[in-house]
Amino acid sequence: MAKQAAPVTRPAKSAKPGTEDGAAQKEKVERIDYVVPEGGLTEVPADFDPKKHKPLKRKDFKDESVFLLSRAAELEKKAAWYRTEAENVKKLGSVKDRVKAKRLLAMQKRMQELQASLAAEGVDVAALLGTLEATAAE
Repeated sequence: MAKQAAPVTRPAKSAKPGTEDGAAQKEKVERIDYVVPEGGLTEVPADFDPKKHKPLKRKDFKDESVFLLSRAAELEKKAAWYRTEAENVKKLGSVKDRVKAKRLLAMQKRMQELQASLAAEGVDVAALLGTLEATAAE
């Protein structure tokens, strides 16, 4: 008698942080085709939204060079983003170091907000910090 394979079960999707169930996920927006005028496009339309519309194709354009130039501009923008990300990775190091750096920036922002609120209440922030540093040094 042949053995039957056990049924395959997939693990449930985990909940996003701050939500109670796994069903609360971002809805996928269905993109629609951009309506191309008769004769084709002569440039990338101003009302074209890549989040709303499906990508434009070569055949949508009257002149193929316009399509190629628009694709080149998109790829140059992506390449610039990748270059800045590479520089950040070089500077900050590993993933753990980058997470720590982000936390540090968030803490610094919160400290500036606290200092501004204390200054608005009339508290001398510089004197307060000086007192705290002196007691910490002891």
